[in-house]
Amino acid sequence: MRRAIVMVLSLTVSGCAAHRADIADRPDRLNNWASVVALPRGTPVRATLNYDFDGRLDDVTDSTLTMRVPPDMHRRTISRGLVVRVAVLVPKKMRWHWLGKPVCIGIVSGLVGALVGAAMRDGEVAGVSLWVFAASSIGGFYHFLHHQVGHEWRVVYARP
Repeated sequence: MRRAIVMVLSLTVSGCAAHRADIADRPDRLNNWASVVALPRGTPVRATLNYDFDGRLDDVTDSTLTMRVPPDMHRRTISRGLVVRVAVLVPKKMRWHWLGKPVCIGIVSGLVGALVGAAMRDGEVAGVSLWVFAASSIGGFYHFLHHQVGHEWRVVYARP
């Protein structure tokens, strides 16, 4: 009986591995020029040839990439064959992004509680509310400092 159970388990596990879809069968999105064509006009773009240069996307065809390059925003058209990589500027992904609203609620409620406690001459309510306000303000400052600021370059095309 034990041999039959072991045999069934081994066949089940080996069969699952054999029927798994191969990852290489799917097309790689980074090697697809259509991802660049799909970008909206005016998107901040960094194109890599032998060097990087930044600008705003003006037009994309099957054979060219046209960008407006600062400082005077002149148009620069590049052949698709010369483009090694294209990246877009996106906001950084934030790990604790959901924490912003509760911190703001803590700041506002702590301030309102402190004002109500002061108006009612209740020192305990005012003191606790000031602690909530102070802790929420410090937490909000750190949240803003580490999560709300900054952008990063995300690669949308890389020449194979």
